[in-house]
Amino acid sequence: MKPIRVLNLIDTYYIGGAGKVVLQFMTHADARVRCTLGSFRYRHPPSTEFIDAARARGFDIALFDQRFNLDPAPLWQVYRLLQRGRFDIIETHGYKGHLIAALMRRLLPVRWVGMTHGWTDENARIRLYNRLEKRLLRSADHVVSVSPALAETMRRLRGDRPVSLVLNAVDATMLQGEGRATEIRRHCLSGIGDGVLLGSFGRLSPEKGHRYLLEAMARLKGLPVALVIVGDGQERASLEALAAALEIEDRVHFAGQRQNMRDYYEAIDLFVLPSLSEGLPFVALEAMALERPVVASRVGALPEVIDEGVNGWLVPRGQPDLLAATVASLLKDRGRLRASGRRAREMLYPRFSPKRQADEMIGIYQEVLRG
Repeated sequence: MKPIRVLNLIDTYYIGGAGKVVLQFMTHADARVRCTLGSFRYRHPPSTEFIDAARARGFDIALFDQRFNLDPAPLWQVYRLLQRGRFDIIETHGYKGHLIAALMRRLLPVRWVGMTHGWTDENARIRLYNRLEKRLLRSADHVVSVSPALAETMRRLRGDRPVSLVLNAVDATMLQGEGRATEIRRHCLSGIGDGVLLGSFGRLSPEKGHRYLLEAMARLKGLPVALVIVGDGQERASLEALAAALEIEDRVHFAGQRQNMRDYYEAIDLFVLPSLSEGLPFVALEAMALERPVVASRVGALPEVIDEGVNGWLVPRGQPDLLAATVASLLKDRGRLRASGRRAREMLYPRFSPKRQADEMIGIYQEVLRG
């Protein structure tokens, strides 16, 4: 049978959630599909991390030159590639890809599968992009969401047009490290000794709820615990100021944006995710894949992953008292933390395996082409 030709279109510098979905799918998809990664080439990109990772894996890549904001040149470049490559499906991630696909489908006999990974609320521009994405996805041939809540939102927007739920997966081999876990742990626990190190990784934006984690840390004063926060974003300065105001800056370490994330996962004892809203965050899956249990807000698809008291713990969002009480109870039993970490890894597979995710996506492609 002739393989399905797919153009995976995404605009990203770093390997965030959507980028991980694309890289994992193209790594684990089988001979039923032939994939080309479509992305954008800027004159002065903040990072080429995503493209570098795709090249290292030997993927077929098409880069579209973006000279300035609102440059229309990529439209013509994508059109020529689709015409030349005889693609069956264009799969898109993010508003720019959705906009291009909506235009291409009017001009060429190509089907469109749009993926939605969740929406943030960082500023007015991002809110505008979110509204544009939701409007564009109403007309896609098929929409795929990564959490039940996102899928339900898209069903309300799309009426009787097809929407599928494909939960994120985790490939721990994608996590790079430099063997610095012991060094990181020693630095963060300096002055505490044999303490417990908490970790919280990801974008520092309001919906991630880091302020509640800092307030919980203030309630843990006097206990042998420290926190390392990896990531950057608009909230960093205010979070650092809050840590100082709460007088916990000696036990809270802001590491900024990092690429050697395996080192940080391996350095911590417990991963904490205090988000106010989520889809299915990769950071939780990655922590569990590396045998770190998770304390998380009861939001998004996290209850699909965390079995209370077995491989992690769920707390109400925005409740620092309850978050602190949960962490405090775990500090007393290191053996329980280690056992929960082992169970976390065991319970991930095969349900959250990249092969399962790839098989489900290929099934959706086949359904779209039959339709």
